[in-house]
Amino acid sequence: MFRKTEIAQKPDYENEIIAIIRSNASPKSMREKLEDYHENDIAEILSKLTLQEQKKLYRILTVSMLSCIFEYTN
Repeated sequence: MFRKTEIAQKPDYENEIIAIIRSNASPKSMREKLEDYHENDIAEILSKLTLQEQKKLYRILTVSMLSCIFEYTN
């Protein structure tokens, strides 16, 4: 008898992060939600954001968070 193995799907961090940034939530709420993601995941979506969305992200995050995120950009 064969056993079915389920393959766990990787969470869609990219769309989750973009949805947070594009939301109308308060800056504090967005920052708190984004703190749950790894800096590399946030760095990977930067190029998919518009310039206006990038500026919004830079305004809501702390300097420390941005510093960690930029370590993962090339």
